This record gives sequence, structure tokens and C-alpha cells, in this order.
Amino acid sequence: MNILKQVWGALVPKFLGGEVLTTVGSVRGQAGVGVTADPQKATGEVRVHLVKQIDGQPLVTLELAQAELPGDGRELLCVRLSPSEAEHLASMLGSAVVSARRNSGER
Repeated sequence: MNILKQVWGALVPKFLGGEVLTTVGSVRGQAGVGVTADPQKATGEVRVHLVKQIDGQPLVTLELAQAELPGDGRELLCVRLSPSEAEHLASMLGSAVVSARRNSGER
């Protein structure tokens, strides 16, 4: 079993798109239906990683963390973004925060 965990650990960075340089952080929200193939696994956590691809290009990876269920293998669901797309996402999230605060009266 330990060998399987080591193999899985070696494969995770490849699923994330390359060598993980750093994990920038994570946020936890509420998981919604349809977030994953199995809604029981959805944790609502989104992790942000900075990854170096094989060709040396940077990549921002958003990992949608899922819980392990007994007798079930851990699955990894992520979205890989170029730096320009990650910047666009950051801009959209910033706009959404401003709108949400405006609508709630919060500053």
C-alpha cells in the first residue's frame, strides 16, 4: 500500500500540469451539486498552485479538492490556466467582489 501512495504522490504534479513550484493558497466555499462527478466528494476547497511545465513555461493551476471516501481512490480535478488567463480570472473575481460588496452595502 505504501508503494501505491508513493507512486500516486509522484503522479500528482503531472496531473497539475508540471512541477509544483509553490502552493499559493486555498479558499473554502460551499460545494454545489455538479461540482464533481460525485457530489459526496466535493469539499468546496479550491487550491491555487504555481506550476512549471516541462518546457519551463509557468502555469497557474486551480485544484478543486475532493474528499477521499473509504474504499475509493482520490481523484484530482483541476483547471490549468496560462498566466494571462489567470490574470483575467483574478480581474473577474475582483469585479465580483466589488459588486457583491456594493450590493450588500459593505465597503
